[in-house]
Amino acid sequence: MLRWNVYAELLQPFSGCLALSPLNAGIDCCRTKPLSIRHGMGKDEHDQEGRLITAEYPTVYVVNAYIPNSGEGLKRLDYRLQQWDVHFAEYLQQLAAKKAVVLTGDLNCAHQEIDIHAPKKNLRSPGFTQVCIRAVHTTVGG
Repeated sequence: MLRWNVYAELLQPFSGCLALSPLNAGIDCCRTKPLSIRHGMGKDEHDQEGRLITAEYPTVYVVNAYIPNSGEGLKRLDYRLQQWDVHFAEYLQQLAAKKAVVLTGDLNCAHQEIDIHAPKKNLRSPGFTQVCIRAVHTTVGG
């Protein structure tokens, strides 16, 4: 029987994160409960949406993120690029200075044409603008 540690961050009807950590599953970083769980990145303007859970293990941080979508008509694109992505990159760098970081979750970006239906028609769709693709590559080093 597989048992789970469950950590949830559900603050808004449109966003939230869930982190599951299997107990005794033979996965090095997840054999025991995390040393600590952090909700958010310490920035009130972002943390109110419940988009981030960080589990700290002895040798690694596991970050589960639900990155903001640029929204219909790209109305949240400026927020995403000028605020969230900047602060998120700083947060990941702070963690990486201490130990390895594994990023999981929904990055809300199709970074290659193969990742989206009808890429030519969707070039200005939320999550598939060239500026979003570049921002994700910059943030996560991909």
